[in-house]
Amino acid sequence: MLLTIYLLLILCGVFIKESKVYNFLTVSFLGFITLDNYSAADYASLYLPTYLNPSFDSKVGAGWIYLCYLGNFIHLSYNSFAAIVCMLCVGCLILVSSKLHINSSFVLCIFLIYPGLISIVQFRQFVASILTLVAVCVLCSNKKGKIIYYYILILVASSIHSSAIIMSLIPILFYYNNLKKVSKIIFGFFLIFAVVYVFSNYEKIALMFFGEKTNIYLSDGAMNHSLFGQFKNVFLLVLMAVWAFTCERNLSFNRYVDGKNSEYSARVFKCFLYANYLMLIFLPVISITDDFMRFERYAFTCDIFIFSFFACSFRKGHGSRVIYAVLASVFALFYVMNNYEGVYIPLLTYSPLNF
Repeated sequence: MLLTIYLLLILCGVFIKESKVYNFLTVSFLGFITLDNYSAADYASLYLPTYLNPSFDSKVGAGWIYLCYLGNFIHLSYNSFAAIVCMLCVGCLILVSSKLHINSSFVLCIFLIYPGLISIVQFRQFVASILTLVAVCVLCSNKKGKIIYYYILILVASSIHSSAIIMSLIPILFYYNNLKKVSKIIFGFFLIFAVVYVFSNYEKIALMFFGEKTNIYLSDGAMNHSLFGQFKNVFLLVLMAVWAFTCERNLSFNRYVDGKNSEYSARVFKCFLYANYLMLIFLPVISITDDFMRFERYAFTCDIFIFSFFACSFRKGHGSRVIYAVLASVFALFYVMNNYEGVYIPLLTYSPLNF
């Protein structure tokens, strides 16, 4: 039943116009399966015990512990707490879509394809990625002290999931706003990571971002031992960087479905593209384990809006929407192969709500 609803929501999102009803149903669906999540990966081993007994000595960030304390203070069960946080985060996707003058319903459709369900399982990173998304929108605004607000949000996001710290480099790329200079900066960071990898070891790089969970992410079971697994990660990062480069060089961000021009939106979209370039610095280590691909989640959360922008900007019926939905599906397929049993089956089939 839940799988049928999931597929219908994706199908409707591709073909309908922006709809508040669709948005409400999608937010409700994601909140519903979060509320009903009792068997997906990390639920029993991490999230539930941490919520029931929050401690700063646990393997999660201080920001997440404070959220757990808040949930306990207002007497919410963990699942109720997670469902509310999930719906608030998805609501942020709608608000950002409105701010950028793009189709929020198609944004939610792409999010459902990927990384919607995985976000419910890897919940802390989902919350952190939404905070980094909001931070980018603040950075591109005309507010005084925006850089301070940006880093406050990044600091909060990093306290929830340490991998969010990678987004602290975005302002450096944003203020240069020159592709050649940005390329040099990215190459510089790439060399730093490569040197650390060659003369030290990748565990130190992982420790920078994953903290105490490094041993879990670099366990033998999490390592990529197959040539396909190693090639897949490199291919995806390079593919998204090439796609971002093509978008920046050949397409205008000043064309909108509703005819509006927005310098603010153009700045935000450029930052979104820079996030894809930033992920290239992980090429020296990305083939080791799929968990290093978690960093790409921050870029893809941004790409959801670019997909929607281009899919809905060209008035050629539903063709462009279908193309971008298929592209997102192909991209998601690489992750489904690794996360099917730990994510998709528990959330969509192992549920007492199925009938």
